Amino acid sequence: MHILPRSLVARTSLLLIVGLAIVEAAGLGIHALDRFDLEERSQVHEEQVQVFSIYRTVAEAQPADRHDAIDDLHIPSNVTVLLLKEPDPLIEGHEVPFPAMTSPSFLHRLHEALLHKWRESGFTA
Repeated sequence: MHILPRSLVARTSLLLIVGLAIVEAAGLGIHALDRFDLEERSQVHEEQVQVFSIYRTVAEAQPADRHDAIDDLHIPSNVTVLLLKEPDPLIEGHEVPFPAMTSPSFLHRLHEALLHKWRESGFTA
């Protein structure tokens, strides 16, 4: 008893069918994983839009009216709105430094270097 077919045509057909089945299974798996990722991204985007619209509403209100603005909003159950005078210590964050190229020392060094090159090239003021 042979597992593989005896003729070359049948063996080639079997190989192509098995290969196609493997490719289809891989494609189905990739499609399913992509679908899960798309659903997760969609949910995160929706939450970001909700939070940003709450933030924008509060930020545009006068400081004295911000508590009333929060009370007027429909806030989802998974969102907590706090008005704090300083950043929440429980939320991870980091300081955003100014770019190095805008520092006065950098601009001064750049000006000096360009002035030196300009003078070396033979131009005079």
